[in-house]
Amino acid sequence: MYPPFPYRPGKERPTMSAEAECNALEKADSLARGAALKWASGVFCRPDQLALLGQYRRRETQRNNSIQSRLKSALQSYLEGVDLGLSQLRAAHTEVHHIQKALSEAQEIWRATEGSLSHQETIQQLVMEHTQLSVVIQSLPHVYAVPKLIDQTKEFIEKQQLLEAHINLRDLESLRDNVLYRLQKAGPLLSTTEDGQQNGEALDLVRQFFARVQDLSEELGGAIFSLAHSALTVARCDPTILVSAVRIIEREELLDVEESRGPPQLLWKPPGRPKRWRDKFFQALEKGVCERLMESNIESEEINPTDLATHLKDIQCRMIEELLAASAVLVPCVPPHYDLCRNIGKMCHQIISHHLREILNHNLSHPALYRVLHWITIVYPSEDLMAHPELSPEIDISELGPLIPTEMMDEQMNRYTRSVRVRHGDV
Repeated sequence: MYPPFPYRPGKERPTMSAEAECNALEKADSLARGAALKWASGVFCRPDQLALLGQYRRRETQRNNSIQSRLKSALQSYLEGVDLGLSQLRAAHTEVHHIQKALSEAQEIWRATEGSLSHQETIQQLVMEHTQLSVVIQSLPHVYAVPKLIDQTKEFIEKQQLLEAHINLRDLESLRDNVLYRLQKAGPLLSTTEDGQQNGEALDLVRQFFARVQDLSEELGGAIFSLAHSALTVARCDPTILVSAVRIIEREELLDVEESRGPPQLLWKPPGRPKRWRDKFFQALEKGVCERLMESNIESEEINPTDLATHLKDIQCRMIEELLAASAVLVPCVPPHYDLCRNIGKMCHQIISHHLREILNHNLSHPALYRVLHWITIVYPSEDLMAHPELSPEIDISELGPLIPTEMMDEQMNRYTRSVRVRHGDV
């Protein structure tokens, strides 16, 4: 279909009187004749060219017929499109009329039954009671087994049978969440304040009955995080326990993700969700790393250079032992996406950075300051520590950033330079 004549929306088409249209047509005809005369005078400027007059006439006649045919075709397509549009508008108008009529009938029916709906409170009350009773009846066999299952789960946790304990815990949580969800789902069906109050009392009763389930979850989490705190020792003695703990964490992470899917206004969050056990696992792991690295500390205000050198050497030995053990023993116990060796390297870096800043805040003597700066600039990035050949594939020291902030390091360097100058002047 050819498009209609050019027209800009929002602007009215100019209107012309009949006399103006005639004048425009006469002007166009005059211009066309003038152009034709100019063309003919250029083509037939010599007498011998008049022999081709018939040939030119046939060619122009064919051209004129072709133009007229295309104009007729375009006009016909345009008219067909207009006719199709009008027929569609008629059909749409008829449908709108039918819909309007149906809506009017529905509105009349609603108005006629509006008064009788207020007498359905008894049925709504029965629906609420039926929902609650159906939940109770379906859950009754499992409810009877809850106390025994709780005691069994607690016993599994004490014996460090973590996978069995988690299976029981998931059964208890699923039962609790199912009952709570179905009771809360019945809430929108309640029309009166009294009905809502009764449903709220039922929810409180269910929460009270399953209160020990949340305690079990926290107890199991505490057992898992305790393993993370002493992960190296556990991995050396019995790595299967640590692997079981990590498997439980991954299951809980999947459950956290599943419960967070969907529009926020439609989400129903079970009690205790999200647990975020993976984050807590890393927090416990970091706490254990910190305690092992900072096993010995310098407490006195005046730090002896010899004691400081021994302290830094101990930190170096414990840190390299921690990183090598993590790479050899811990990494096989966790999934690859934990990136455990790199994360433990980052933990050690942050712990040592904080500890060294505390040391530099003391009024260090010249030899003590030298030992700290030498350890920071020479020992720490060397192959004896962070650039150790067995750690270089996993730990990139350039990603960790400076051990001491640049401003503080410049300040300590200036402090050391002044100390050297003073000592040189004394000599």
